[in-house]
Amino acid sequence: MSSFGASMETSPRPMNTVVDVAILQKLAHKDIVALLQKCQGDKALVWDRALANPMNLILKHSDLKEQGVVRMLSLEQGQIPSTDMPETIIFICRPLVHLMKLVESAIRKEESARRRKRFHLFFLPRSSTLCVKWLEDQGVISSLQSVEELPIFLFPLDKDVISMEQEYAFKDFKLDVDPTGLYHVAKAIVYLQKTYGVPSRVFGLGHAAKQVHELIHSVKLESGAFKPQVSGTTIDCLFLIDREVDLLSPVVTQLTYEGLIDEFYGINNNQVKFPEEKFGEAKTMLLNSTENLYVELRDKNFSAIGGVLRSKTAEIQEIFRQKERGEMTMGEMKRLVQQLPAVNALKQSLSDHTSVAELIKAKTETEEFLSSLECEQELLSGIDTEKLNTHIEYLCGKKAPLNTVLRLLVIQSITSGGLKVKIMQHYERLLIQNYGFEHFLTIQKLYQLGLLRSQSSAQATGSRYSVLKRALQLFRNDVSEIKPDDFTYVHSIYAPLSIRLIQHRLRPPLWATLKDSIQTLLQKPVIDEESEIPPIGGNLSSAKRQPKFIIVVFIGGCTFAEISALRFLAQQDDEREFLVVTSKIINGNSFLNSLLEP
Repeated sequence: MSSFGASMETSPRPMNTVVDVAILQKLAHKDIVALLQKCQGDKALVWDRALANPMNLILKHSDLKEQGVVRMLSLEQGQIPSTDMPETIIFICRPLVHLMKLVESAIRKEESARRRKRFHLFFLPRSSTLCVKWLEDQGVISSLQSVEELPIFLFPLDKDVISMEQEYAFKDFKLDVDPTGLYHVAKAIVYLQKTYGVPSRVFGLGHAAKQVHELIHSVKLESGAFKPQVSGTTIDCLFLIDREVDLLSPVVTQLTYEGLIDEFYGINNNQVKFPEEKFGEAKTMLLNSTENLYVELRDKNFSAIGGVLRSKTAEIQEIFRQKERGEMTMGEMKRLVQQLPAVNALKQSLSDHTSVAELIKAKTETEEFLSSLECEQELLSGIDTEKLNTHIEYLCGKKAPLNTVLRLLVIQSITSGGLKVKIMQHYERLLIQNYGFEHFLTIQKLYQLGLLRSQSSAQATGSRYSVLKRALQLFRNDVSEIKPDDFTYVHSIYAPLSIRLIQHRLRPPLWATLKDSIQTLLQKPVIDEESEIPPIGGNLSSAKRQPKFIIVVFIGGCTFAEISALRFLAQQDDEREFLVVTSKIINGNSFLNSLLEP
């Protein structure tokens, strides 16, 4: 029995024990309730579909019912049912003009049917002058009894991960030159500081990081002096990482358990839907740290998953064999009865994750996956990056999924420092011939975003990747996937540049030797300063006993593999803990989709 008792404590040390992110949920919950209480009577909520799942992280259906919400509808339907609808209808949506058109359409249809309703509009997270002006121009604003802001910028996904749910943050700033998303990031960071405290140091990389840093100062000036709501927390450092600094890591295949689930099935706000193949029917699973087994599995390379599942299964089987053979003492039997709910929960978790692992294993053993992974790893290692890649040609010829081709093409472009003009033109012809002329615009967008580069525009710098690869050990093929000593394992052979930069910055002597050369290679703005405002809360002695707490903000999104790499750093250093704040959790496919959507 002692072995089972020990097994219940095998989850890795949490990356964040310093701050309680549940406070953010409570504050957001309070804001929503306050607005709903302004609207009298029974209510129907008409949601912008993109907000439905994130809002489930903040409040439950039962919470809404307590506030008189009797119907929930999707705004994308463009109309409101004619029956069983309360008089009060509340639209909750992002400040986007195309959504205002749906709001206008729904209101017009209700009014034309002469149904008396009270309409309210809540913008999340901020109102938009452009949207309000559009509604005024359409003559709809007078039909709205109120237009309010619901200032929720942060959606906690787990104890150590918060999402801002800004899917298009990178595209908006880099392609559309729209800084609105960066202002939202700055507001979110100031909100964190008002809640937990001001960091002692700030380090940032990239143009978006520089602009967010400047906007943080502006937002603080607007809001005036403040004292953190939670005392006793000392934030050692705030990292601002612009996605443009590391465009390679999002398109590299994630090889952690959690990363592969996201690659194949897509994790959306902690939820993922699996096919009926292994479960008898389609199954939706909640994936977060409330499940101990998942905490133990999620950050491991997939190669290590089978061994963990077999070990746990054998352990439970042995416990029940001992019980059946009568080999347990009375004390051990008593302990088993007490732990029975946990044992049964673990049995169910094992069954579920064994089925998930079998689904993933089947996908990772296909020729299509293995050949593309081999191609990817050869490019990351620097093999033939400047030559025409026959596997990319083959994929185009067989019309493989476009994102599979584009991810490899982006990897080759970045690792080679830009493709030769003739090779790039050949790839362009292949894409247009096999996927349609409309993808000429796709290629142009990738150029604009820096994901594709021709050698003529990169010849002055050559392959920055090859230099960074050596200086920062981005490529290692000697790291164990089962018992790793470096976070390279999250991609088997490649360490995410973003996390390697954080790792080196946290080692002052090492950073001092590399700082100038790295800044020259990256050619991006750098922020590296002590805070002008001393941290508030907690005396010096308590701060010394507390781990150094670091907030890492990814502007433009981050992957599960990057989060796993950061968790690995936390495991290796008892003196530091991390909180990840990201525009959105992304993978190679979702990243490209967000950039290429019209």
